[in-house]
Amino acid sequence: MASRALSLLIDDAKEHRGDRRSLVAFPSVTNPGSNAVCRRAGFERVGTSTATFRGAELTMNEWVLDLGE
Repeated sequence: MASRALSLLIDDAKEHRGDRRSLVAFPSVTNPGSNAVCRRAGFERVGTSTATFRGAELTMNEWVLDLGE
């Protein structure tokens, strides 16, 4: 279900992208399912970052999808 929902979101983002060039996702590094959904959808992992989320440190993978492709 998550893969289908992301596919629909990507289609909509491409159709209404305006001047946006990319779509970005930030799943936790400890969430293999969400990272796999990004990978299968064609996103490229470009790095990781850590930020405070709900009072705790969260390390996330940064995935980017070029909307022009």
